[in-house]
Amino acid sequence: MKTNRWYSFSLFIFFSFVFFYITSKIVFSEKIFSNKFYLIFLLINSIILFIIYYSFKITKSNYTNFKLLTISLILSLYIIEISYKSAQNYLAGFEKKNKDALENIYLDKLKNKENVTLQLSPGMFLDYSDQQNNNFLPLSGISNTQTLMCNESKNLIQYQTDRYGFNNNNAIWDEKIIDILLIGDSYTHGLCVNNEFNIKGNLELLGSEINKNLKIMNLGMQGSGPLIELAIMKEFSKNRKIKNLVWFYYEGNDLTDLDAEISNENLQRYINPKFTQNLQNRQSESDLFLKEYLKSRIDNHLTKKKITLKSIFDKFRYHLKFTKLRLEFSEIFNFKFTNAAPKLKNESFENFEKIIKITQKYLSDEKIKFHLVYLPSYYRYKTGDNQLHHYSEVIDIIKQNEINLIDMHKELFVKIDDQLSLFPFRKFGHYTPEGYKLISEIILRKISLDAK
Repeated sequence: MKTNRWYSFSLFIFFSFVFFYITSKIVFSEKIFSNKFYLIFLLINSIILFIIYYSFKITKSNYTNFKLLTISLILSLYIIEISYKSAQNYLAGFEKKNKDALENIYLDKLKNKENVTLQLSPGMFLDYSDQQNNNFLPLSGISNTQTLMCNESKNLIQYQTDRYGFNNNNAIWDEKIIDILLIGDSYTHGLCVNNEFNIKGNLELLGSEINKNLKIMNLGMQGSGPLIELAIMKEFSKNRKIKNLVWFYYEGNDLTDLDAEISNENLQRYINPKFTQNLQNRQSESDLFLKEYLKSRIDNHLTKKKITLKSIFDKFRYHLKFTKLRLEFSEIFNFKFTNAAPKLKNESFENFEKIIKITQKYLSDEKIKFHLVYLPSYYRYKTGDNQLHHYSEVIDIIKQNEINLIDMHKELFVKIDDQLSLFPFRKFGHYTPEGYKLISEIILRKISLDAK
């Protein structure tokens, strides 16, 4: 008598659905992710379907063993999937960086009556500002406050903001002459290392051998793209003599950030050379805005933490698809981002060149030397794709505008054998202290400082 094979039939239906789902991803995806990522799972799924099909033909005793084996395997995979994050954090000895982790730490510190804030940056609250129908847009963090930054190593990084919410000592704002002004995103800001190991800290230490009175101001702000960086420069470099501007371009997201920024009405106004919000005289207003934004963000965080049917379903669906295991599998075997590049608007390069030209004109009028540092991303070396993030197009724009280019891809990374060693735990993230030090050494060699 033929054995009832309902178990195999159920598996076959399920994995057939998965097969068509993956196929649709390959056919209709806009290649934000590589087809290779989906093709490997399509192959695995096809093998599973073949094994299930074969199970219809085996004997009753072997079919019993087949069921026991597959049930054990599926249960084991789900146990690994569900416990993966906790095990990973335990083995690493630290809580991996993520927004929720920082927000939980922030709430704990508030309970202990500590005066702290989260790292806030303009890119985070563009939509919030629009929702408030507010023509006012802060461009920095909350001033004079201990700030929780990030965690990509074994320690949570935090720092004290200056009088305008940047990562400096307040004394720098009393200086009338600045040797080096730093502009950029999170890499310039200092994520995720202590201040003595970030770019500014390294430049101060190494540069002191050339000029003992070297003055460096850091206006780097996490999550900023070229238009926000232009706005920050115009607002906070006024009323002092700047000798060198070192502008850091990060290939991983600067163009996509610019796509979002250029559509914001508040930021568009900075394309006008004469526009300013006079933010140096409105810091109390900025702080109030940022504290209100932070409150709304924390309220939203607490709402999401509440256990609801939707949250239970979302978590169930997340693990049902083996999301953690698939992402780790793709990371290990380098499937996910190969041949991928950020999806840009048609006018992205035109807008980037426009910002470059405005910056160049502003600096020329102020007699400030312009140095642009090109920072490569982790995935350039993880994938080996030299055209990732539109490298050639961006470099051509910089060279055509005769800007002093310091290309860290060519000056540093291609000259070392193990590029991934300059990223924390060889994973995606910001540079290690050693990486920041090497970058700072190259910058000092490439720009002219007055010896004193």
